[in-house]
Amino acid sequence: MTNATIRIDTVLPKISAVKTLDPNGSYSVDRVIDIQVIFSENVTINVPDGKKLRMKLNVNGKETRYAEYAPGKEGEAPNKAMFLYTVAEGDNVAELAWTGWDVSDKVEITDSAVGAGDKGNKFEFTDNDAKDYKWSNKLVIDTVPAKIERIESSFINDDLSLGGCCETVDG
Repeated sequence: MTNATIRIDTVLPKISAVKTLDPNGSYSVDRVIDIQVIFSENVTINVPDGKKLRMKLNVNGKETRYAEYAPGKEGEAPNKAMFLYTVAEGDNVAELAWTGWDVSDKVEITDSAVGAGDKGNKFEFTDNDAKDYKWSNKLVIDTVPAKIERIESSFINDDLSLGGCCETVDG
């Protein structure tokens, strides 16, 4: 007879961090921003064909934009999920805000130690995840390109001709 140790894991996976992998800055339209969701333990993510797992984002105070789940994206690990947000025209915000989830039925995130489908250790999607959670870094989105307001001259008489200061070379 052998002694066996049975491990019972009753702890639900939770989000321990959300961060962008891009620095603050001005991003042009169609630029893809990587967002990493880090869980408290290793998880298995199951998104059946035709179903969706998306983060809802507020990027301009008016409309909801989405960051799509990206399985297999660089940066993903057993306890990390990657989401991709594509910057759209008019997306300007002082701090990217996560406002909740957009999840199809049958999408599951479960504790990897227990196995997919174990109802006792399934991550529960709620919009409170976003409300109760602070990003571990900030991302400023600014799609308005910088423009030149004024050009000033350092010439005393504003004479921009070659005059006697410079010589021209043919060739």
